[in-house]
Amino acid sequence: MALAVSLSAPAYYTAPPPLSALTEENLLFLEAWHVVDHGYYYKSFNGQSWFRYRERSLRNNPMNTRHETYAAIKKMLATLDDPFTRLLEPEKFKSSRSGTQGALMGVGLSIGYPLAPNGSTTRLSVMSAAPRGPAEKAGIVSGDVILAIDDASAQDIWVLRSSVDLTILSGADTRHFVLKRERYTLNPVMSRMCEIPGSEDSSEIGYIKLTTFNQNAAGSVKEAIKKLRENNVKPFVLDLRNNSGGLFPEGIEIAKIWRDIVFSFRRFNYSSGYKM
Repeated sequence: MALAVSLSAPAYYTAPPPLSALTEENLLFLEAWHVVDHGYYYKSFNGQSWFRYRERSLRNNPMNTRHETYAAIKKMLATLDDPFTRLLEPEKFKSSRSGTQGALMGVGLSIGYPLAPNGSTTRLSVMSAAPRGPAEKAGIVSGDVILAIDDASAQDIWVLRSSVDLTILSGADTRHFVLKRERYTLNPVMSRMCEIPGSEDSSEIGYIKLTTFNQNAAGSVKEAIKKLRENNVKPFVLDLRNNSGGLFPEGIEIAKIWRDIVFSFRRFNYSSGYKM
């Protein structure tokens, strides 16, 4: 019955305008619609006919300016009720991409409002300090609370990208920092060998910490695994704590790398008679 309803046209149905009548703004809206139609995982589209939504939007939503088109696209995406599917306008997209490149100009802080155990948001805090960035060099660590930026309250600050004066609450100590904006390399991987406590054969685990999924992430993880395996390391731990996110394709590549590690580790243990 649901299928019949979704396919049958009501009496007041009118066809969308022909392609020749579509404006540049209409075509931009359709491009966004096609991206979701092709790539969205849940093909029920939150219980609506995605095709009919396209037709209704072209008929009813004004798209005479770029602002109106963006508004129509945001309205369309809102019907999916999915916080991870949203429109990034060009400037916002450019800003979001800057942290996924191999290097960045800034002070090297990822900040946010972590959740308290009761679910409420806490004060603006340091989520992570980029390795070898200005903030890490100054001694700022994950968990530090940002009290003020340039002598102003940090309550409404979202992102740091320039020279700043910071007042930080680190444990019980209030500290003041002046961080100069500089270019630093975003190497997302730190790795080392760790001994297994209580092991009789001095077995070691390869520890890999991944701080962000930037464009170097998959290659850096592969290189770290290669070096650890040269030291006869077989099991690995991937630490994603305080990872700031990043590029989805890099996440997929790293998942594939980890899948291969799991399969090879299982084959090793089965062939050696060890039961997992």
